Amino acid sequence: MKIVFVSFIDSTNLGDLLIADILEEKLMNEHSVTKYSFNFVPDRFVIRRDTEIKRTRKKMKLKNFYNEYFRKIGIIDKLHSLRVIRNIEKNKYLTEFEESVKKCDFLVVGGGNAIFDLTRHSLSSYKFKKILSIAKKYNKKSLITSIGIGPFITKKQLEYTINSLKDANFITVRDQKSFNYIKPSLMEKVHLSIDPVFLLEKSSEVKGQRLEGKKVISLCILDLSQNKDSVKKYNKYLQDLVEIILYLSEENYKVNLFSTEPRDYNAVYDVYEKVNAKSNVSVVNITNFKELIDLYSVTDLVIGTRMHSMIIALSQFIPVIGLSWQDKVKEMFQMINSPEDVIDIDDIENNMDTIKKLVSNKIKNKHHITDNLVKLKNINRKKFEINNQLFNELEIGIMKTKDSINGE
Repeated sequence: MKIVFVSFIDSTNLGDLLIADILEEKLMNEHSVTKYSFNFVPDRFVIRRDTEIKRTRKKMKLKNFYNEYFRKIGIIDKLHSLRVIRNIEKNKYLTEFEESVKKCDFLVVGGGNAIFDLTRHSLSSYKFKKILSIAKKYNKKSLITSIGIGPFITKKQLEYTINSLKDANFITVRDQKSFNYIKPSLMEKVHLSIDPVFLLEKSSEVKGQRLEGKKVISLCILDLSQNKDSVKKYNKYLQDLVEIILYLSEENYKVNLFSTEPRDYNAVYDVYEKVNAKSNVSVVNITNFKELIDLYSVTDLVIGTRMHSMIIALSQFIPVIGLSWQDKVKEMFQMINSPEDVIDIDDIENNMDTIKKLVSNKIKNKHHITDNLVKLKNINRKKFEINNQLFNELEIGIMKTKDSINGE
């Protein structure tokens, strides 16, 4: 089968890259796959290299100023969204993408947090509308797999999303809230699955060195300003993280500060400077998956903001505590039946005692938790199986159509 696969193959985010790799491995490893990014960039033009971490304070401050004071102005937000749509329609790779779809047997699109709108005039599902319209033009079957949907600012954005997805043959979503958004309208097309990164195998390589007598906690820090939040909220969030780190430091934990997204490192270093570079607090620059696994091989507990920093940790049988900055983080903990292990980032200060108890309990009970995480992986394999079933159903249907055309 010839498959066109659209995913975040050009992302700087390690979670996005893993999603693409695992979906290809689990669903398409026996097929001929032509890959494109969500920006329609063909795989051969995607540069695969370690992502350089840069501290571009001036550029980030300008972007944050724009997001806080200008982007939210209605006319500017609308113009921004129109420009995004225009760029899709004028994309220099669009003709090549369409030709690939024309020649393929069917289309697979996913996964990740692919559809969400944080301003009133944003229409993030337009790319899906464009992709599926091309598939429909050439009468190609399509599977949208393992995506996250939401949040939305307006009801119109949700309605536009549903309309954009209606031409897909099947859709799987990675959490219950995404499912609830679209299931009532798209009915039998929609199925609940799990994030594919939960299926990541545990690494057998141990490269890091453990410190004698010290437990290691790795804290993934998100740059909240990228989420178009206010400077006031960002600063409060940083101060709350500092309080967590100071507590961990006083309790004699070794604390590593990191992120799975290079663009977060402005925030990582902002926090590091605020804790006055204590001797048992370090910044670990993560530029590729191997470096993350090396870090996790010496980590006893992950406190995470980035969702895939936690999912990868769970796949390596490391306990996690979540700091939720968006619905998808809470939904992930719901999917693994651990809602008590996640704290809203707006409420960290009021939950410091809870965080302290969670840290203590997870460190003390790590071996018992590890056994539960092994069971969780087996459960998640079963939850992911719906993707294989739907993929196979499309494949069988296409083969029958070909046989009919060939008179067999």
